[in-house]
Amino acid sequence: MHSEHPFSKLIPDVIVDAVESSTGKYTNFQIYPLNSYENRVYQVGIEEEAPIIVKFYRPDRWNDAQILEEHDALSWLKNKQVPVAAPIALNDQTLFKHSGFRFSLTEKVIGRTPEAEDLDDLFQIGELIGETHSALAHLPLTARKSPSLIESIEFQMKWLLDPSSLRGALPNTIHSEFIKLFDVLSTLAKGAVNRSGALQQQTIHGDCHASNLLKTDEGMVLLDFDDIQTGFPCQDIWLHLTSKEHHRQQLSELIEGYESHHPFDSNSLALIDVFKLERTVRYAAWLGQRWSDPAFPKAFPWYKTEEYWSGLIKELHEIKSQWNMAH
Repeated sequence: MHSEHPFSKLIPDVIVDAVESSTGKYTNFQIYPLNSYENRVYQVGIEEEAPIIVKFYRPDRWNDAQILEEHDALSWLKNKQVPVAAPIALNDQTLFKHSGFRFSLTEKVIGRTPEAEDLDDLFQIGELIGETHSALAHLPLTARKSPSLIESIEFQMKWLLDPSSLRGALPNTIHSEFIKLFDVLSTLAKGAVNRSGALQQQTIHGDCHASNLLKTDEGMVLLDFDDIQTGFPCQDIWLHLTSKEHHRQQLSELIEGYESHHPFDSNSLALIDVFKLERTVRYAAWLGQRWSDPAFPKAFPWYKTEEYWSGLIKELHEIKSQWNMAH
């Protein structure tokens, strides 16, 4: 039952107690949930001070060492003057525990989401990603083992096609079409990876979409390193290519900004279609894998409708038809 999910125990009293016990400060009991489904993130008011952001980690996703590796990377970036939202250290501790939950604290960052069509914003995004990658280039991850692109695609595809995984969400009428389409796309992805050769990988953000960036009065700030991983630098770039008509102009601004801080291997652009496929199937599987969390059926009620799956098939067909056209 949904009520048995661990996050159902994350009631206001628990949130307030967690913040007060870790900071030694009194809250004003003003709690505002922020947009996060994988974890639970809240703005909590502090008496006579600025509010604080508290992030409760999803149980059983990351172990302590993996979370602390994220925190260490953020502290490293902050020390290198890279504008990121780093966890607050109290008594040399950044990971706290309360009532069975693990959580971290960060200062509130005030800003707005950058404009996808604003070329100046894209240049600044490129600068920040390049600055981040430059600082992380010699900071390998040891606690987090990242699957290869092909391993991730095949795992998510297998999960989506397993009837027991989705409890019948994938309509039988399109099951065979999914299998054929996945086979074609998997072959295309493997071919692209094989042709790309030995591209350099390093520590990257891993989920660098526009909602994880804020434009402040001082410039761009990068948020939420929950998915920090070893990957291709281009994985943090391609998500900001939002316009088919202005694709090359957007890419030019991003790379120009990026290269002001770090070299960019243009050969990795050949993998954009693979990145797009991996993210599409991972998102579809992620919704199903989190379905026992009551927040998901509430936020994504369309997930088990035939319209959603028909739309997903259409999206995958578009990826196939546009393969290699954008670069």
